[in-house]
Amino acid sequence: MPAKRSFSEDFSRYHSVSHFVRGNLDYEATDWLTLRTRAAYMNYLTSDVQVNASRLNAQGDLTRFVLANHHGRQENTYLRETGVATFATGALKHELLFGAAQGEVSDDSSKGVFLPSASLLYRLTDRVSVYGSYSTSYHPNASVPAAGPVPASGPFAPEKGEGWEAGAKAEFLGGKLLTTAALFWIDKTNVLTTSDDVTSTVGSVRAQGGELTVSGQVTPAFNLTASYTYLDAKVRDDPTLGGNRFVNVPTDKGSIFGTYEIRSGALKGLAAGSGITASSRIAIDTANSAFPPSYATVDAVLRYRARLANGMVCRFLLEPGDTVLVDDPCYFNFLALLRTHRVKVVGVPMTPMGPDVAAFAAALAEHRPRFYLTNSAVHNPTGATLAAATAHKLLKLAEAHDLVVVEDDIFADFEHIVAPRLAAFDGLDRVIRIGSFSKSLSAAVRCGHIVARPDWIEALADLRIATSMSGNPLSADLLHGVLIVGSYRRHVETVRARLARAMARTAKRLRAVGIEPWIEPDAGIFLWARLPDGMDAVALARAALAEGIVLAPGNVFSTSGAWSDYLRFNVSMCDEEALFAFLAKACRAAAQG
Repeated sequence: MPAKRSFSEDFSRYHSVSHFVRGNLDYEATDWLTLRTRAAYMNYLTSDVQVNASRLNAQGDLTRFVLANHHGRQENTYLRETGVATFATGALKHELLFGAAQGEVSDDSSKGVFLPSASLLYRLTDRVSVYGSYSTSYHPNASVPAAGPVPASGPFAPEKGEGWEAGAKAEFLGGKLLTTAALFWIDKTNVLTTSDDVTSTVGSVRAQGGELTVSGQVTPAFNLTASYTYLDAKVRDDPTLGGNRFVNVPTDKGSIFGTYEIRSGALKGLAAGSGITASSRIAIDTANSAFPPSYATVDAVLRYRARLANGMVCRFLLEPGDTVLVDDPCYFNFLALLRTHRVKVVGVPMTPMGPDVAAFAAALAEHRPRFYLTNSAVHNPTGATLAAATAHKLLKLAEAHDLVVVEDDIFADFEHIVAPRLAAFDGLDRVIRIGSFSKSLSAAVRCGHIVARPDWIEALADLRIATSMSGNPLSADLLHGVLIVGSYRRHVETVRARLARAMARTAKRLRAVGIEPWIEPDAGIFLWARLPDGMDAVALARAALAEGIVLAPGNVFSTSGAWSDYLRFNVSMCDEEALFAFLAKACRAAAQG
């Protein structure tokens, strides 16, 4: 069949409206205890009539089915209370987190779901930490409509789970060797599964096992990372499937990856790496009717680190062993850049109004960082914009702790209304501002600027000459010509309008498949969005790559490894129908278990 043929009808329609309200409140009860409240309310209204293709048999007969939903309504409420307690033994600081969530879904029979959680991080020494955690989860299971000869399934009871994890993290050889070991088990009940096109729930599923990761700087130029995971996932408490392996879960999985980077000479910054990932066989269904053979994949990478403004500022300010604060999440190349300078990177949780001020203050007191690297406006990857009140608090803290701020502002020209800037409030006393035309004009025009106090500019100019001898006169002349004739302003206005339409269009289409944006940015090219419950962004990105689609999973933007169920979307690249067809298919499959 032609790839662009559609089986829908002209009368197919889909319309949805959602309203979302969220509130955060942090209260410092004492100097060692912080109480955090997170509350949210969402209602979702839908009306749709759709005709969809179900299957095509060998004779060419097409089965289609109709989905109709007039003024469907769903309401969700969520309230979470968390306590963060810090305590010390000698010079070592430890952290205890405890909390619970209360949730309610209007279209589900289970009301007022209570979800407790707790975790403890205890530092045995300044190089060794142990931790333990307990968590619970809840996920409503939707009914599965009829599809041709396949009968409707459900309604199903909601999926519930609880899990325990304990582990240790350690540094050896002066921080050159990092190890993490963990043991865990997770129990889930009413897990959806599909066999022979029939969807049902299994009694319960238990996943238990362990993970070991070792990462070492073998030489200053060579880094090696190895990991192994053992995962025993089996169906329990089910009269038919009890004892069977759960679908698509390998028992053994391991990987090793090495990277070598040239650190001097004309090819400085050029790096190459390769690795292998091996996985044991998996069950294709919960009936364990077949087990495809085990497999291994080989990956390779080749990269070059150009001498850009951020890198020059890092060489100007940093020494090996220093600490740098970044946002969590932040642009993943910030993390790569800082690691090449052999510094410690500490993440501060990001909010829609800028970094979490309480966490920022705590990080300053504990780590004494050399500088803070951030995007104040059009934040990458979240699209958030710094609030004026947050900017004021950050600069007061920076002054109190003698902190330098590096403000990467390369997306500034995408803004419709100029947001607050740390450099403007500070008067360039302790803030260094970086700008560029590579995003707004062309990626081929690698031309930008650094704005800082005069004595720093002189030193940075000397460093520029010492490290790269000359700039890029072709890009500079091209940019100069564009600016003096006035065409750049008209160009940027056109780009802003096109990005605004792309942002609205992408957000709408993501919501239609069940992916919810974290916020709707005022400007820019990035949309930070959360996958439906239970979906892992890394696994989804790997599946997408097999179909020629590149996705950006959230954990690569995070120093803590969090945001594992988020993706960053570049709205200027989201007009391909194949992308949303893939996302819709993946979200439906996840909802069905």
